[in-house]
Amino acid sequence: MTQLNIIFLGTSGSWPTIKRNVSSIAIKRGSEIILFDCGEGTQRQFQKSNLSYMQISKIFISHFHGDHFLGLPGLIQTMQLNDRKKPLSIFGPKGIIQLMNNILNLENVNSVSKIVELLIV
Repeated sequence: MTQLNIIFLGTSGSWPTIKRNVSSIAIKRGSEIILFDCGEGTQRQFQKSNLSYMQISKIFISHFHGDHFLGLPGLIQTMQLNDRKKPLSIFGPKGIIQLMNNILNLENVNSVSKIVELLIV
């Protein structure tokens, strides 16, 4: 049976503290990482952990408060700069497609393979 690990990369509120980053939770199952929220500083939290952001296969954004999604542009650009080839899927609430298209156009990124707008009732 494959082990499932939950890694809290950030659990602070609207702003980081000296000891806690803003929202970001990684779930690692085998070699796959699924990321829930990506606040600013998430890349740095990955570097402090024993995880690789290059193993992220899916990113779920819960809502559009900055502390939950403003780390996406930097993370995606870093993946691109590290020559990422694996598909990356991003899921989020209404507006995620437009947001991601704007980010991807600004950064000339081609590593995101799927963007899905989730209907949250």
